[in-house]
Amino acid sequence: MPKPMWEAWGRVNARRGITRTERILDTLRADIDAYGDDTDRADLHEGEKELAKRRARMSPGRPRRSDH
Repeated sequence: MPKPMWEAWGRVNARRGITRTERILDTLRADIDAYGDDTDRADLHEGEKELAKRRARMSPGRPRRSDH
């Protein structure tokens, strides 16, 4: 992706109060939900469980990467 476009998208998302990662995950979820089959939705469910495990391992007071 061209860097100026990536930076502009980051600013737009920041104004919306979300990160690029949050937006990407929202888009993935919506696309899988709208166009996926049962296998795709099962993989989405597994991916959500993996994300929850990763987040649970993070320190409670650890700032987001974008906050440093």
